[in-house]
Amino acid sequence: MVAADVRVATPLARPRVGLLAAANVPSSTPERWGFGLEWQSEMPPPSGGATGARALRCDPPSVPYGDEDKPAVEQAYPFSVFAKDYCTTLGFEGRDWVGRARRALEATQSFSIAREFWTGAIAQAEGLSNVWLGAATATKVTTSALDPVAALSVLDQYVAETLRNGTGMIHVTVEMQNRLMAANAIWRDGARWRTAFDNIVSSDGGYTGELDGEDPTQTEFMVATTVPDIYLGPIRTVDLRNPDDLRTVVDRSVNDAVVWAERDVLVMHEPTLLHAVAQVDLS
Repeated sequence: MVAADVRVATPLARPRVGLLAAANVPSSTPERWGFGLEWQSEMPPPSGGATGARALRCDPPSVPYGDEDKPAVEQAYPFSVFAKDYCTTLGFEGRDWVGRARRALEATQSFSIAREFWTGAIAQAEGLSNVWLGAATATKVTTSALDPVAALSVLDQYVAETLRNGTGMIHVTVEMQNRLMAANAIWRDGARWRTAFDNIVSSDGGYTGELDGEDPTQTEFMVATTVPDIYLGPIRTVDLRNPDDLRTVVDRSVNDAVVWAERDVLVMHEPTLLHAVAQVDLS
């Protein structure tokens, strides 16, 4: 039998779609964010006397204002995303271990971040104060399941009122985005999709569409938030050219080596200001 020829695999690349393509990804990161970030929103609460119109005859001090009108203090804590490359140690010197692991991370990190952002699995397990998209604390803006276009319209209106015409983000599953596209309910703006009122529509394979406490086989949800800032830390890898590193990644029982590539991630959004869900009828 003739042995198969060996070829180099097609290199992976970062996808052009997904959460990271829709969100803000700053090129620089805060100097100290390993233990989380805390900030005060610039947008005052939608109710109360912090914004609005007044009669000319009124003096500014006469406008009602209290502690409930102060912008909320928000928090976010980081987590890590990773990718691994496995192979036998035989001939490992001819394999681009570190490059393969790094490319796998770049190609899959949006999915991994989106899955945690929607489900909050790490936040719940570690007791972090991160608010995930599918949390039951979200404000329901529908009383029953609506068709996708109607559900999007309700969320679009809610975001416009809450952010005083500011731009928000509506998170949907990939299937839901396809339905909205087919109905001409969203439009393409460069690399982003937008609603009629210019809110950004984000879809990602990592999104589940589920809401805590609801039967996922019966319904799906769209979620509205402020536009997230997603901070990506530097990629950390194991260098196989270092014998000390090699010993840490070799499973001697099967003579396989494993290379890790990982980075820290922090997702900033303002759930106290905006975290709403609309129930969607998938029939």
